Amino acid sequence: MTGQGRGPSDRAYAGEPSGLLTRLGLRARARTPVERIATSADLPGFERPLCADWLWRPDLWTRPCLSGPVPVEGTGQTLVPGVSLFHDATAASATIVQTATPDADAPHGLAMDVGAFDGSFLSLALDLPAGGISGISRRHLLGVSFRLDAPPAAKVFARFNLKHGPNTETRLRELPETREATGRIPVEFDLAYIEMNERRVTAAWVDVIFQQPAQTGFRIDDLVLYRRPRAQL
Repeated sequence: MTGQGRGPSDRAYAGEPSGLLTRLGLRARARTPVERIATSADLPGFERPLCADWLWRPDLWTRPCLSGPVPVEGTGQTLVPGVSLFHDATAASATIVQTATPDADAPHGLAMDVGAFDGSFLSLALDLPAGGISGISRRHLLGVSFRLDAPPAAKVFARFNLKHGPNTETRLRELPETREATGRIPVEFDLAYIEMNERRVTAAWVDVIFQQPAQTGFRIDDLVLYRRPRAQL
């Protein structure tokens, strides 16, 4: 994945934390959806949301992908096809480790250990596969379900990005402090409020953003994306 600056057509919205979208640099790219396994079948350890027509657990949480600790380098660094790291640090001491979790919901997890870091954010970008984009419309809710271990004061955000024609629309949500009874943290984006030409959608991706991550550690024990129709407005 090659990062590019986004143009003036990209927009922030009320609730953007201190210009986070501007600092991140919107990656409005001519992107091709990653052809990874996506499924409408049920996923082990995850309860299908009502009427969900698409579910996906990315490869980093389903099979071995990283052979050992991966040091964070320049922004736009590819971890695996369809997953990249972005940040605004000039000096970063951080590593990414994939862990085996045979007794958890997902077979694998992802741990991030951050030491000295002079930037304001570290972001994990996940491209939606073709199955998540095909048929997407403004009647859908796009959800991300996390199992996340983070320091109590940590600020973590999820941002949904959708490219249609020359335009890229974005929505940003801070992960709530409250969790479901299952321990999961759900975030949903209502696509009714995203301007899109449904016939020209070419790519979509989700950024998981850790704000001010210096001297902290994060663990994403599971991450599932899903799509479901919402009630008519």
